[in-house]
Amino acid sequence: MAVLDRIEPIAVRLGRPSAIGTVRRGRALVLAHVGDSARAIAAARASVAAYGRTALVYERARALLTLGMVLRRFKLRTDARNALTEALEAFDRMGARSFVERTTAELGRAGGTAGEPSALTRTELHVAGLAAAGRTTRQIADALFISAKTVEANLTRTYRKLHVSNRAELSNRLAGRGDTEHAT
Repeated sequence: MAVLDRIEPIAVRLGRPSAIGTVRRGRALVLAHVGDSARAIAAARASVAAYGRTALVYERARALLTLGMVLRRFKLRTDARNALTEALEAFDRMGARSFVERTTAELGRAGGTAGEPSALTRTELHVAGLAAAGRTTRQIADALFISAKTVEANLTRTYRKLHVSNRAELSNRLAGRGDTEHAT
């Protein structure tokens, strides 16, 4: 953080939106990593704002991606989806395929697309598909390199979203949606 604290005043003094935005984007990521939600979100929003009146659409889209990631980390999913959707549209217009894929993955982690409150995240869908296929919690955890507790948390959210109460109902629901083949 000390490096960012030294660089930001110089970037501001020189009036370089690209440097200001990059420093603030880095600050947002560091603050999010240490769990400082208010300052991380403020830094991410400031990064987006730094590019507001410039022609730096690629850098603004990267700042929006960072904002979406930070918002999602702190459970502000609707705001995260809005930022990520805007970033996705910009990356798609530019043909930045790797960033389109990365942003699409982040959108999936944020709970699908806006207007689909029952949509499963990619992780939830993967865990649910493995559970519906008959795998135990431990087998799912080992296959996905996550803890058994994480598997259980994903299954709990999935049960709530799909309005089911056990693995048999989950299997039937996913078979009805045609999702089991995508998740396994």
